[in-house]
Amino acid sequence: MATIYVSQSETNGYAIGNDANTRAQAASKSTPKLTITSALSASVAGDIIVVNDGTYQSATAHTITKAIDIISENNTLPIVQLTSAGIRALIANPSTLSVELVGVTVDANSLASYGLDIQAGLSSTIADGCKFLGSTLFSLFEAACADTIIKNCDFDGSAGAALSCYVGAGLCQIRNNTMNFPGAPFRDPCITVTDSKGGGFAEIFGNVIDLSTSSASVGIGNTDFNADIICNTINCRGTGFSAPISIKNSANIIGRVNIVSNILDSFGNAGYGVQVGDDAYPATPNMIANVVVCGNIVTRANHGLLLGAITGAIARFNEFSLSAYGVVDKNTIGSVLEFNTVINSTTDGGAILSRGSTDSAYKNNLIFNDADHVHPGLYIASSEIPRVTTGAALKCNIVYSEVDIIFVSSSAGSEAIFENNFYFSEAGGGSWKYNGVTYNSIEEWNALSNVTNDRYLDPKFIDVKNGDMRLRYDSPLVALELADVGCYPADYTE
Repeated sequence: MATIYVSQSETNGYAIGNDANTRAQAASKSTPKLTITSALSASVAGDIIVVNDGTYQSATAHTITKAIDIISENNTLPIVQLTSAGIRALIANPSTLSVELVGVTVDANSLASYGLDIQAGLSSTIADGCKFLGSTLFSLFEAACADTIIKNCDFDGSAGAALSCYVGAGLCQIRNNTMNFPGAPFRDPCITVTDSKGGGFAEIFGNVIDLSTSSASVGIGNTDFNADIICNTINCRGTGFSAPISIKNSANIIGRVNIVSNILDSFGNAGYGVQVGDDAYPATPNMIANVVVCGNIVTRANHGLLLGAITGAIARFNEFSLSAYGVVDKNTIGSVLEFNTVINSTTDGGAILSRGSTDSAYKNNLIFNDADHVHPGLYIASSEIPRVTTGAALKCNIVYSEVDIIFVSSSAGSEAIFENNFYFSEAGGGSWKYNGVTYNSIEEWNALSNVTNDRYLDPKFIDVKNGDMRLRYDSPLVALELADVGCYPADYTE
C-alpha cells in the first residue's frame, strides 16, 4: 500500500506535479503526479490518493478500477471537473471492489447525467465530506453496492436529483448530508433508495433537504426495501410537492422524528407531508407491512400524513399543523393512530379523516382548532368514495376548539364505535354527526348504541393560547383513573 500525491500548484508543501513521475516518486509531495487520471493509472489496490487544492479538469470521466481511497489535502475540497459532454464525471466500476472518497468535489459542470457513478458489484463504498455539483440526472448513483456510506456531503444546485441508491445485501447509510435545489427542473425524488437484490437495509438519517422549486417532487422516496428514515429536515418552498417523504411497496419501514414543512404555502395545498402507500382505491390494498411513522412534525401540507391502501400501519407521537387534513387513513386495513396531535386543520374534511378503512383504531389523539379554523375534528368515511369505513374504533381522543365545531362527522353507511372520548368548545356548544344525523348535546350523542361514556368537559390545558397542551394538575382527566377513561397506552417496547 502506498500514498500517491497529486498537485497542480505549489501550495501546502507540494511541488507542481508531473505525470512522468513514477508511483514510488509520487509518494512524496516534492514529486507528485499532476493529474488524478495518472494517479489512478499508477495506483494498485489499497493505495491512497491524496489530492492537493485546485480544480482538476478532464474531458473524459475519471474511472476508478481498483480498491483505493481518494482524499483531499486538509479537507479543502479539490474539484474534479468534467469539461466535455459525457454520461459520467467519476466512475467506480465493479473491479474496484471498494472505494472511499473523502473531501472531494465532483463537478459534472452540467455536462453529464451522473456526478459519481458507483456501478454494481462493489463490496464497499464511502463518500465522506464530499460535494457534488452540476449533474443533470443524479449527483450520485449507486447500483447495488453491498455496503454504502454517504455522509456529511453537500449536494448543491444540480438540475437532477441528489442521489439514487439500489441497496444490495448489506447496509446503506445516508447520513447528515445537505441537499439544496434552488429551482426547477430536477428529478423526482431527491433521494431514492430501492432494494435491488433483497436482504439489504437503509438508514436515512439527519439529512437537510431544501426543495425550492414549485414542481411536484419527493424529498425522500423508496420502494421495496427495509429502512429507517430518521431525523431528516425537509423544507419545501412551493405549492406543487407531492410528498417530501414517500414510502411505497415496502416493508419494515420506520419514519420518525423528521421535520417537514412548506414554507411558502400557508393554505395546506402542497401534497403530502409523509405518504405511506397510494392515494387510490385498488381492489386489494397494497401489502406494505410493519410501517411505523413516529415523532414527525409536518406543517402546511394537504395531507400531513397519508396512509393509503396498506395494511397494519402505525402512526404515533406525530404533530401535524396548518394542513388541510392532519391524517388521512384511506382504504387501509388495521391502521393504528395514537398519541398524535393535529393543530388547526384547514378544511372541512377533518383533522383525522378515515376514508374507506377497515378495522382501524384511532386513540389518545389530540385535535385542537383555534377560532380561525372552524372545521370538524374526527371525520369518518366520505360519501363520494367507493368504500365506507367499517370497524373503526375511536377511543380516548380529545377534540378541543375555541369555537363551536362538529366534533365528529360521519357519512351514511360508515361503522365506528366511540368510547371515552373528550370534547370541548370554549364557546360552550358544538355538535356530532353520525350516519347523516346531527346530535346537539353530549347526552344525545351518548344515547347511540355505538357510543360509550364520551364526555363534554374542559380538559384544562396549561396554556392553550401559547400551545402548551399539557394537562393542569386540576384537570378532570388527571383525576380519572386510566381504567375509567379507557386510556390505551402505546407499547413502548416496540
